[in-house]
Amino acid sequence: MPLPIDNPAHALALPHPRLDWEKDTPRSLDHGDKYYDLHDGLSESIDVFIKPCEFNILWHNRPVLAVGETGFGTGLNFLSLWHHWREHQASARLHFLSVENRPLQKADLLRALKPFQCLAPLAQELVAQWPPAYSGIHRLIFDKGHVHLTLCFGDAATILDQVEGRMDAWFLDGFAPSRNLDMWSAPLYAQLARLSAPDARLATFTAAGHVRRGLMDAGFDIEKRPGFQGKRERLVGRYKGRSASPDLEAPWFAPPAPSSGPVAVIGDGIAARMMIAALHDHGLDSIQIASPHMSPLPAAILAPRIDLGHNAAARFSIQSLLSAWRTYDALGAWHGPRGVLSLLEGKKAENWGKKAVESLNWPADLLRLCTHDEASKIAGVALKSPAMHWPHAGCIIPQALYDLLPPPQQHIPHSAHSIQQIDHDAGWRILGTDGKILCETPTLILAAGTGTAALLGANAPEMVLRPGQLGLHPPESSPKIALNAKSHITPTLNLPTGPARIAGIDFPFMDLPAPRSFWSGTRVTSPDHGPFAGPVFDRGWFESAYAAARLDKRRRDFPEMRYHAGLYIFSGLGARGFQTAPLMAQSIAAQIANTLSPLETAQRHALHPARFMIRKIIRGTP
Repeated sequence: MPLPIDNPAHALALPHPRLDWEKDTPRSLDHGDKYYDLHDGLSESIDVFIKPCEFNILWHNRPVLAVGETGFGTGLNFLSLWHHWREHQASARLHFLSVENRPLQKADLLRALKPFQCLAPLAQELVAQWPPAYSGIHRLIFDKGHVHLTLCFGDAATILDQVEGRMDAWFLDGFAPSRNLDMWSAPLYAQLARLSAPDARLATFTAAGHVRRGLMDAGFDIEKRPGFQGKRERLVGRYKGRSASPDLEAPWFAPPAPSSGPVAVIGDGIAARMMIAALHDHGLDSIQIASPHMSPLPAAILAPRIDLGHNAAARFSIQSLLSAWRTYDALGAWHGPRGVLSLLEGKKAENWGKKAVESLNWPADLLRLCTHDEASKIAGVALKSPAMHWPHAGCIIPQALYDLLPPPQQHIPHSAHSIQQIDHDAGWRILGTDGKILCETPTLILAAGTGTAALLGANAPEMVLRPGQLGLHPPESSPKIALNAKSHITPTLNLPTGPARIAGIDFPFMDLPAPRSFWSGTRVTSPDHGPFAGPVFDRGWFESAYAAARLDKRRRDFPEMRYHAGLYIFSGLGARGFQTAPLMAQSIAAQIANTLSPLETAQRHALHPARFMIRKIIRGTP
């Protein structure tokens, strides 16, 4: 029973397609096929995909409508559906998931969508958030949280195997089966079936016999319809197969039952504030309760902290960075000059930096390698090391960021002192320092920093506390942008207390005057430096229910994980809080709302709050 956190099938950087153009209409040289109908691509999208799925009914009888697609291409189907969703003033939130193995470059995407002027405002929003061609899942959020786009970059069947959610409809697009045999396959159809809600709709432009038979074998009822503009036939269908079975190989990773709002969040820091924003994006009301253990940070550098490799934690480090950039861009939350230089001290660090730039293969406006002379010119200060230049990174003033985020529906200024479960599965009661009830709620998220462990008591995971100190230095013109290595320094920022540069106490690359003041605080992290983000498990039950698993790894008759119903933890972000909080908050909100996860299954497992106890079971250690 290996811990499923590694998947060698993932490549870091995916290739862009080779294109030929007829005016502004692209054609794939790799597959010898067009991306959309050369004469009327928008009508094709509407007639082949949108009308057959009967969205005029679906998006008015449920809180969330989830649509999956194979072959994102130019995004025409997504934009067309989003446009129709707006026109019909749909009450359901729209969650759209799409797979793409050769993502377009941003300039090509913009050009390919140019012919569709009615979609231009939406296309501009899509292009503004378009991620680099990095494999894995990318969550983009539009329309004040009402529209979620989940881009899955990679081989269709492989990446869909890492998706968690249920689709109400499917668009089977992509290039013709005769030109893209690798995608149109039994493993893909099996994933479509696994992810389909009962009676899920399906529409596709093709009527190929092996596609029809494959879909029917997977559990879809399929019928033929007249094709679009002279094409003979196309397929539509409904899913009538069985719902997916639980994973008996790893019952300890079984997700909790969906919960409900309002959701109480204990905490004042980046985790709590991003959690409230994510709940808003999922249509859930929130109640914020203060924590007495928070020490507000004067400013933060979003200095990219990434891991290279193919395991889930490495992919999460990069996907969370991209998610944070999109979030702060959309909010206009950056302060001071944009950009961060990650200094590469020593040959080992320099080689790692070269490997990172080559492996990611991102455009220069996101990442490039600089010589020490180039880095010195960018920083405005003499540097002895080469550096990785992240033009899109920068500095955040936390309080200014929090003012830009959606507020909770209710704010309780009194500090939470303890929590109690109300009977069994009936919710949670939060008590103040005087023992009085602050509120009662069906769902509670503990994002109280160092105070989280005290609130959880015996159910607290393996948290590690690390004290830290920063110096606030007088303002000067250097550095021009933030510098980061083992320590860091910001350019001059206009803080609420006045202009200052903020540096780690041991920053060695510049001669600094004595700080005029200090900030001291304690970060919460974990033994593997990953966050604790998810449902709180019943530790006592866990130790009893899975004790035999250490002795007999062949057993498959263990029960699914038991959780404290409606209780979640969001802590342990450490020094990466401003990088990881936006994506992890979306993940927790998706679990509560029972909607499509922005994380791969392997990532959810790798960051599960019970992961250290699970690893002991798998390794057979006490």
